[in-house]
Amino acid sequence: MAEGYYILGVSPESQLGVIVQNYLNFINPLEKKLEYETAGMNMKIVQDFLMFQGAMEEVVKDRTKKGEDIDVILPPDILSKFYYLSGKKKFIEGKFFEAGKNFEKALKYGSRDPKILYFMGRAFLESKKINHAENAFKMAIEMDRNNPYFWVYLGDVYNLAGFPAKAIHVWETALSIDGSFSPAISRLEGKGINVKFKVISKKIKSVFKKLFGEKEAKEEKEE
Repeated sequence: MAEGYYILGVSPESQLGVIVQNYLNFINPLEKKLEYETAGMNMKIVQDFLMFQGAMEEVVKDRTKKGEDIDVILPPDILSKFYYLSGKKKFIEGKFFEAGKNFEKALKYGSRDPKILYFMGRAFLESKKINHAENAFKMAIEMDRNNPYFWVYLGDVYNLAGFPAKAIHVWETALSIDGSFSPAISRLEGKGINVKFKVISKKIKSVFKKLFGEKEAKEEKEE
């Protein structure tokens, strides 16, 4: 347990607030570099992220043994961040069930951050829980429909479910948001579509209505 304190640059006698601040100073810049993708990233960044997150989790275990309940002591926004990052650590380690549990806790303590929903969807997708993954990505898209990562992995859900045409349509939407978005390009080209010469004419709103029903159309009419 002492190693966790050492990695975070604090002592076992430090106040929890000081420990949390040091933890955030280390982890925030690393998390920003792994914001939406973890696979294929710089291994030093990934290893540092795992190290600092693991150190904080060790400290939390130690403090819990000493009778401190972080769920009571720390403010909701810090708890949401901690559990989200714990979930991301488990996701990188391939522990998808545990990752999902941590993302659920993160949502419990914070607003429905689309990034949390996105990684929850990723964990469900890895576990082949198609319906859960689809719902998580759709909720993320409802909050931020201009993030191509949300669309590209929703397309992966449909592809895994056996609906390649629908997957292609959604991947095209991701590419319409960012014309140089390599994850969408690689998926489309994997289906034999030469995106370099393809003019993508589908608008995001039209796809959004097809996926989410008439709710969006009614909201636009009211405006």
